[in-house]
Amino acid sequence: LHCVDIAPYAELPAMDAIEVIIHELASFAPELVEKPRWLVLTKCDQQDEATLEELKEACLKRYPQQPIFMVSS
Repeated sequence: LHCVDIAPYAELPAMDAIEVIIHELASFAPELVEKPRWLVLTKCDQQDEATLEELKEACLKRYPQQPIFMVSS
């Protein structure tokens, strides 16, 4: 379960934050990168619908094997 903050004021753009998580997993234990993962985009209530749809499409394109969830938190 990977939770990524997508609020407009987040430290990193969402796609960059996702890549950071994947690289950290790979450096810690490469076999973890191969395990199934869920991607949870958080703070979705702080983005407009067009931005959310654009981000979801980008995630689905880059990570088609991962379920993607969008939540307000």
